[in-house]
Amino acid sequence: MRRRLSKFFSDDAIYKEACKTLGVKDSVDLAIPLNEIRLDLPLDCIKDYLELTNNKNNGRYDRRLREHLSHLANVIYVDARRSVLKPSSEKIINTATIEPKKKALYKLRVEIIKILKNAWRAINEVSDRLAGR
Repeated sequence: MRRRLSKFFSDDAIYKEACKTLGVKDSVDLAIPLNEIRLDLPLDCIKDYLELTNNKNNGRYDRRLREHLSHLANVIYVDARRSVLKPSSEKIINTATIEPKKKALYKLRVEIIKILKNAWRAINEVSDRLAGR
C-alpha cells in the first residue's frame, strides 16, 4: 500500500518539489498530507485544521493527518541530527539542531506546511503563466 501511494505521487510536481526541499525521498507521510490538506487555504487555517495553534476551542481537528505530519517531522529531525539530510535543506537542519526536541518538532511541522504551501504556490504560478492568465 505504501509503495503504491508513493508511486502514485512520484509524478506530482508539488510532491517532487516538497521532497527536494525537505531532503526526503518517496515519503508516504508527505504524500498523505499533500493529498488531504487544502493548500489553497491561508496558512493560519491550515495550522488550525492540524491543531498547530493555541486555539483549542476553534473547530475540528484531523488527528490522523497530524500524526502523519508528526511522523514526518520526527524522521526529518532524526535525519538532521545524524547529518543525513542534504545541505540544500539548511533551514530545516538549523531548526532541528539548535532547538530542544519538543520545540524543534513543532517548528518542523510548521515548516513542512510552509514548504508544501510554497511548492503549491510556485507550481500554480507556473501553470497560470503557461495558460496565459
